[in-house]
Amino acid sequence: MTISNSYNKAAKGSRQIILDTETTGLEGSRLVSIGMLEMVDGKLTGKSIYKVVNPEVVMDDVVVKIHKITNEMAAKEKPFSAYATLSATAS
Repeated sequence: MTISNSYNKAAKGSRQIILDTETTGLEGSRLVSIGMLEMVDGKLTGKSIYKVVNPEVVMDDVVVKIHKITNEMAAKEKPFSAYATLSATAS
């Protein structure tokens, strides 16, 4: 798949990481999930990572309805701090 838009003007051989997150809300929010996709030359490489993380707080029902990650699902996962160095060392 090729991503074609105004952001796709990277130099040949360039590597881009697309990052998406879900949080517990706007103010004082905590991370609930993180996803990353890799692109080289504007094309998805197939390398990706997606993790649900434990925000260590109870999420409001309104937020759960938005991202569909329940408190029970998140409670089973490790907190973000367990993964924080993963992205910095992954190649």
